[in-house]
Amino acid sequence: MSIPKRIIIGGLEYRVELVDPSFSTEHFGQLEQLKGLIRINKEISKDRQQTTLLHEILEAINSQYQFELEHGKIQGLEATLYQVLKDNNIYFGEEQ
Repeated sequence: MSIPKRIIIGGLEYRVELVDPSFSTEHFGQLEQLKGLIRINKEISKDRQQTTLLHEILEAINSQYQFELEHGKIQGLEATLYQVLKDNNIYFGEEQ
């Protein structure tokens, strides 16, 4: 799975940026819904970047559709979905 430069979630476009980790010392990624922006730490491994993208997509869906999923459930969905995609060679996005 590659990290796309943009992604559409529920009809809304989000830019995806690989950034220096200075935006957060605690998180691998960050969703800014009002700005339509997903930031991912560029210094983490490729696998971690990919799972972080999935996590932020799930966070956007959770917020946009008011599913009210707890953060732990989003983390579980992230890990499980990533493993399904990886084990079955399913990729999405454009190469950077």
